[in-house]
Order: sequence, then structure tokens, then C-alpha cells
Amino acid sequence: MSELDLQLGNLKSEFERNERFRFGCYVIALLGVIWIVLLISDVNAELRRDYRTLLSSYDELAEIESTDVWIARKESQLAREEELSRLVWKSSSESITIAAVQAMVRTFASESGLLDYNLTVGTPQIVDEEAQIYRIRIRVRARFFNDDFLKFVGRVEDFSPSLNIENLEAHTRRLHGPNRAVFNADVVAYYKKGGA
Repeated sequence: MSELDLQLGNLKSEFERNERFRFGCYVIALLGVIWIVLLISDVNAELRRDYRTLLSSYDELAEIESTDVWIARKESQLAREEELSRLVWKSSSESITIAAVQAMVRTFASESGLLDYNLTVGTPQIVDEEAQIYRIRIRVRARFFNDDFLKFVGRVEDFSPSLNIENLEAHTRRLHGPNRAVFNADVVAYYKKGGA
């Protein structure tokens, strides 16, 4: 018998006879099993984190559209920008834009046959801060005969760059002389700051 066999035999007999030794061996074995379980748990948690990261990356990649979709989106965006540039007034300064819009509204009022028209220009308000687009509101008060105010409305609505009528009030009043009608309208224009 070798020395190793002799020591293993002594260890086996000690294990069978000594209760404290047997208890210590069980505790050591239990601690070894616990350590292995914790090690596997840590590895499992790390694998789960890696899996979630990969799954998230996969989802992001799956959301990316094909080249055709991006080209279509770009064309759509360019068409919207072209339409916007057609509708929005452009000028090197705010005061020039306000003066141009006011002059155009005066021209329409005069050419449509409106009487005693009065224009009040409001303070420009920002509509889109990123694109630097502002709104100008001009209140028009005037007297008219027959359907003169409808001519004015048509001229304003058909003009490009865009002019819109947001509010319109028309009613009849008996003034000095024949019946005349009075109307109020809010004409709105949009301009791009520094867009000359």
C-alpha cells in the first residue's frame, strides 16, 4: 500500500468515528456548493444583461428602414419645404415684411372697392422657434357696398405668398345716406425671419 492509500484510509476511519470532523466536512462541502451556485448565478446575471443589450441593439436595428423608405421621406420633406417656402413671406427684416404685407392688404382693399378702410397691425408672434417662422396679424375694418368685401376676401385668399383670413364679421348698418355694410377681418401672414 502506498502512503496516499494509508492516509485516505485514516481519513475515512476518522470521518466515521469523529462527529465534529464529519460535521466540518459537511459544512465545507455545503460552502463549496453555495459558492458554485453563487458563481453560476453571477454568470447567469451577466449573460442576461448581455442578452438584453443585444436584444435592444437588435430592436434598434430592426427599426431602421430600408434605403427606399429614407429616400421617400427625404423627397416628402423637400416637397413640404418647397410648399412652405411658397406660402411663407421672406424678407431681410421684420419691418420690411410687415410693410410689404400691409401694402398688399391696402392694395387689395382699394382695388376691391372698400370704403374708409383702416388697418391695424399686431405684434408679430413666433409660430415655430426652430424654423424662425412668425405670424403677422392685420385687422381690417371697412365699409362696403354689395359684394365688395367678397372681392377683397377672394384676392387675399388667392394671393401667394400666403395671406389668410382667420376671422371675418360683416353686418349692415344704416349710416348717413344709403344703407352700407361694415366688416372686420383678421388677415394673417407668416414670414421667415431673415429669410431673404
